[in-house]
Amino acid sequence: MIVAVRTSQNAQPIPLSYAAFLDYQRLTNVFAEMTGYALDLAGLGSQGHADRIVMCYVPGNFFTMLGLRPSIGRLIVPGEGDAPQSDPVVVLGRATGNIDSEMTRG
Repeated sequence: MIVAVRTSQNAQPIPLSYAAFLDYQRLTNVFAEMTGYALDLAGLGSQGHADRIVMCYVPGNFFTMLGLRPSIGRLIVPGEGDAPQSDPVVVLGRATGNIDSEMTRG
């Protein structure tokens, strides 16, 4: 596995647009597959209480390329959500389930 991050002169990460990622993915003949992610913060709420959560935007091949399998339900699959503003899917992690349990307990 190779992780590539562009950085500025002060070592801060420089964001790579989704369009640029798709270009890299389409134009490479070195790697069998490429994937990526973008971190963001959001609020997750229930019954008048909200918590801040960290979320990632990922392409459809993210989980399959990493060989990950869900403990329940399903993950997104290659091709799903590839077009902007299509196939809105959320994959909740175990920690998110714990937040929901804490919110419903009171």
